[in-house]
Amino acid sequence: MNIENSLSKLEKLGKKKNISFFESLRIKKILNFFLQTDNPEFLEQLRLTAVKTRNKTYQEKVFVRGLIEFSNLCCNFCKYCGLNIYNNKVTRYILDKGEILSQVEVLYTKGIKTVVLQSGEMENQTEKISDIVKSIKEKYPDIAVTLSIGEKKFQDLKILKEAGTDRYLLRIETTNRKLYSNLHRQKRILNTRIKTLKSLKKLRYQTGSGIMTGLPGQKTGDITKDLVFFKKNNFEMIGIGPFIPHPDTELKYAPRGIPELTLKVIALTRIILPYSLIPATTALGSLEKDYRVDALKWGANVLMPNFTPDILKARYEIYPGKESDSSLKNLELLAKKAGMILDFSRGDAPGF
Repeated sequence: MNIENSLSKLEKLGKKKNISFFESLRIKKILNFFLQTDNPEFLEQLRLTAVKTRNKTYQEKVFVRGLIEFSNLCCNFCKYCGLNIYNNKVTRYILDKGEILSQVEVLYTKGIKTVVLQSGEMENQTEKISDIVKSIKEKYPDIAVTLSIGEKKFQDLKILKEAGTDRYLLRIETTNRKLYSNLHRQKRILNTRIKTLKSLKKLRYQTGSGIMTGLPGQKTGDITKDLVFFKKNNFEMIGIGPFIPHPDTELKYAPRGIPELTLKVIALTRIILPYSLIPATTALGSLEKDYRVDALKWGANVLMPNFTPDILKARYEIYPGKESDSSLKNLELLAKKAGMILDFSRGDAPGF
């Protein structure tokens, strides 16, 4: 395979908003090739192309998002997640409005203009969360509010949008229906997640999705299809992290995802979606070394310091050993290692 020609084709695809069925077939071959190759020269060309693509749009900026994990309550049973409803070893918590606003003040005084409110999926919380969003917007009108609270019905998403929510993160995890079904129990079906993502787009949220790499049963072809799914939907944000088994889940004995594969997926995503905001995910910072630097060197451009109250951070354990540093000095050094600089602005996706 001609590497330069293949990368050029991916770059051209990145400039298109819509792709045809035949174009998706053609790029799948290229995507598969890069996902499978271990050739250092080919991978370096891939990495450099991803960085070049990112810098054309966002320069060497790393956008900073302040994360607040406001509750570990969850009504779902996802086999990979330590917060699943049947894990009785978790001490559950939920921050009240005042506690959340206090943490928002902390990150805002540090100059951060985006807050990410994340929780497990909870029922009957729309009104409470919309009230919190309204209060944040009233006190800090220049801040962007991102929610990551799971699947919601259209009307609930509409209420949250009208309250002032700017962005919403909902990872697809995988587009393989059988694999998705194997990972989730109860009423979780892939169609519902796709429908929710479409609702978010319809309501003009800046919409984020993403996957785990190295899931048990996942194949290269599955990831290729995931990438095409991202491109067809033109998500404003894409989160990609390695699967990390949690000791209190059904998948506790499954092998961990390989970070090098995650880096390849980040690079390929960057090239075909040049305007997407791609985080160096917390999962990549929770391994034997901090791979977030590598993620930035492979095309990522977002970091998310954790502003959850220190006493509660350990309770939000989706996977073990989760990185939870909020030191901006450490993030500055991390960005510097990748030849980048921190940016504390809202960092909206182009078009918003």
